[in-house]
Amino acid sequence: MELHEKIKHYRKAKNMSQYDLAEKLNITQNTISLMENGKADLTLSRIYELAKIFEVTIYDLIGYPEGSENTDLEKLAYFEKKNAQLRKRLQEIEELTEWRKQTILTLQDNQMETNRYLYQMYQDLVLFKRIAKMTNLENVDRVFHTELEKRERELLEKQRNKKPKEIEEIIEAHKNDPQNSWRYKVSFEEYFAIKIKEWNEIMNKIAKNISLIMNEGA
Repeated sequence: MELHEKIKHYRKAKNMSQYDLAEKLNITQNTISLMENGKADLTLSRIYELAKIFEVTIYDLIGYPEGSENTDLEKLAYFEKKNAQLRKRLQEIEELTEWRKQTILTLQDNQMETNRYLYQMYQDLVLFKRIAKMTNLENVDRVFHTELEKRERELLEKQRNKKPKEIEEIIEAHKNDPQNSWRYKVSFEEYFAIKIKEWNEIMNKIAKNISLIMNEGA
């Protein structure tokens, strides 16, 4: 089944009418009809919302990638395994002296947080590749930049407790700031390549510091 067919299938499986689903998504019933007939472009956020409502995974809706994208899925599995390894290593840290233990734990927290960001990056990359294929968007990068802007807006709302007008002014300022504006000038694949490289460099630095302290304590 195609994406639009799956939306209809899972909606009916939940015994929901188009009106019920529209209410949950805060959109019109006509928009639901367009979605189920493959006549509406779906953003990444919308697909996440649908998966949550239907109580299924993202991949139940969009399917699993084929070809080169399998490499990205393998990396997702790697990060899941890595988190398990990190938890196991915490047991080894218990044998260190107290100050080394606290230092390691702090670095370990940073490593797991970085690992979470990397996992999210690869997950989003896979999803955008699938969306680009399944929706036949002429400009999937436009949708991606809209998603970036939406996430930035949500982050500002949480961190700075700003009013809507102030948030819009900050976002516009960011778009004119060379340090931020580049994100809106590259393709989604170029963006992920840059950000994944940055996070990997951070991960490597943290891992190196952890090894140094562990060796000192040996």
